[in-house]
Amino acid sequence: MQIYKYFQKSKKSEAISGEKNGQQDVIFPDPRSDLKDSTLWPVLFELAHEIDPELYGRLHGMRCCGTIIERGRKSLVLRPLIDPEGNSGWIDRAEYEEVRDKWLRPYQKEIVSLLKRLS
Repeated sequence: MQIYKYFQKSKKSEAISGEKNGQQDVIFPDPRSDLKDSTLWPVLFELAHEIDPELYGRLHGMRCCGTIIERGRKSLVLRPLIDPEGNSGWIDRAEYEEVRDKWLRPYQKEIVSLLKRLS
């Protein structure tokens, strides 16, 4: 089954809540801890959730499908992990761009700002 189709069916992107020092603490685990950039995603998720929980959910979905954070020319950028089989990433760049444009484009300014903060 292609990972994007699986994600569409599951649509799970909930944060984990816990209590620390008597205060509610929310933890944002990386659903793709198998990928090399795993340490950046919990921070990105938390910052995105502070801006808009919907933005967090959209980034979480993109990450589940195989979006990675890489260093671009000037700052960090989101890029697709390509897997032609569709088991561990996007089938091709076109699939990624179609989904990215639909779900992340409305938050482009916020995402650019968050990625600069992570740099």
